Amino acid sequence: MKKLLCTTLLGLSATLAMADDKAAADAGSVACPAYPPEEVMPQDALSERLANAGYQVTQIATKDNCYHVMAKDPDGQDVTLFLDMKSGQVVNPE
Repeated sequence: MKKLLCTTLLGLSATLAMADDKAAADAGSVACPAYPPEEVMPQDALSERLANAGYQVTQIATKDNCYHVMAKDPDGQDVTLFLDMKSGQVVNPE
């Protein structure tokens, strides 16, 4: 079962801080605010930030105005992340 890793992109260094609790990716739905295209973080920039934090991104898609990221975390575990398209912060399932 895929895991939703609770993380936060921090500052300009774009490091991810992992929270202690994890939830299943299908534990609930996610919804992010809609942003004008000029305010959305480019997928390449998001992928680079995640790579710099030790993640191996395999796929980035959009779902419910969020980035839906499939990746391996720094420990090699498969993770599913739902990220705000402007800030890059993790959005927890509702």
